[in-house]
Amino acid sequence: AIGVLDIRTSMVETPEQVAERIRKVIEVVPPERVYLSTDCGMKPLSRMVAKLKLRSLVKGAEIVRRELTG
Repeated sequence: AIGVLDIRTSMVETPEQVAERIRKVIEVVPPERVYLSTDCGMKPLSRMVAKLKLRSLVKGAEIVRRELTG
């Protein structure tokens, strides 16, 4: 599992930022072995911020998945 969301800040990453982090990971780890996660638990974040960050994680993953599958 690799943390692609920073929970130390309430700043919500864009899907493009998340996708770029994923691309860096799959340069060294085969995509089929990668599980996306936060860099730690989300308990310190407000529920709204946590939801928005997770939404960006999903959308960033979708971007990279489309790139990989054509």
